[in-house]
Amino acid sequence: MARGFLKYPRLTNKNKVLIGSFEYIDTSNLGGGSFLASLPIIDIKSKHVKSNNIIFDNFHLIMKPMNEYVEITKLNFKNIHMEMRSSGKWFINNKMSTELLADIKSDNFGLALKTLGYPDTVKGGKLEAKFSGSWNGSIKDFSFSQTNGKLKFAIKKGQINELDKRTQAIGQVLGLFSISSIPKRLSLDFSDFFSTGLSFDDLNTEINLKSGIANTKKMVITGSFGEMRLSGKSDLLKKTHDQVLIFIPDLSSTSLVTGAVLGGPIGAAASIFYDKLLKEFGFIEQIADLGSKMVVLPENFALMPENDADYIKHAEELGDGQIQNYLSDLASSYKIWIVGGTIPIKSKDKDRVMASTITFNEKGEQVSLYNKIHLFDVTLPKSKESYNESKYFMTGDKIEVIDTTIG
Repeated sequence: MARGFLKYPRLTNKNKVLIGSFEYIDTSNLGGGSFLASLPIIDIKSKHVKSNNIIFDNFHLIMKPMNEYVEITKLNFKNIHMEMRSSGKWFINNKMSTELLADIKSDNFGLALKTLGYPDTVKGGKLEAKFSGSWNGSIKDFSFSQTNGKLKFAIKKGQINELDKRTQAIGQVLGLFSISSIPKRLSLDFSDFFSTGLSFDDLNTEINLKSGIANTKKMVITGSFGEMRLSGKSDLLKKTHDQVLIFIPDLSSTSLVTGAVLGGPIGAAASIFYDKLLKEFGFIEQIADLGSKMVVLPENFALMPENDADYIKHAEELGDGQIQNYLSDLASSYKIWIVGGTIPIKSKDKDRVMASTITFNEKGEQVSLYNKIHLFDVTLPKSKESYNESKYFMTGDKIEVIDTTIG
């Protein structure tokens, strides 16, 4: 069904142009494309085109029959919040198939998805994307699950919402399925950015599409929460996914500190690491489930305050303290060795602490203690800027070697 007019050349040959200007076109009843071999160049514009129950505005299509295929010189549309410019090939002999290269832009990706039939998937966001792919059938037969190709996109200043049955499909295609469920799965008390979805500053990803599988090579999302990295596969036909998500929090974030400031005497940063990341996200449990025998935590994993004097305030007695007891409990609970480095431990100097790396065996027993020997003291040349770790830390005096289950 269509409303408009066609200007058909009197003499049919491939150098003539069939021009169309329409108010509306519905592709529902369009048949196969084999008849196009006898048509001239096609140049059709339409204010609105309906295809697969989706409306495309300001549609422009130019096609030119070649010997082996129909060249798609231009396939463009421009909706209120999204536009696409593309070109490709339409093979109509033997088995029909289509190849397409497209550049896609949106000034509000969330509203654009809503007009395409995917409401509440993403809120806001400025999108730039590139797509290259091929599928069996004509242009109107396109679907991500039937396409082999690549989708690369970047979104700035948006929000990923929790997906439901209506939006699960597009969420899997875009690699957002696991991320959308973060608020529910983590149960973090960071309500300022998790309560209604995951707000972010930048999202960059590249996705390969093949035989119904959307393979996210690497998605990186950054925002006030820190950084998230996701990779893995989604089966678009079976609607299943197998993805790995790494969450690297920004412990200096005002949002995070506000959410954790009531977490305990060791301060906001440590509270986040213990209660939110190790416990609720289950990092140690996940690592143990993979068959690992040892976890090595980084220097200052529990506390990196803005004011170094806070190391003195939160220092623990050796063998007894919130950080040490927690690591001991984790080690015994999951039958795994944990190297906790470093923990502020009280020293004989009340104004300085030891930067102590303490190792716990699978029974939760402390089996070694190493106090940092080489402290970081530096003064920048031609500058008054300096940092002296020795101001708040005492120097260790020995290296300790121990036997573990891995050597």
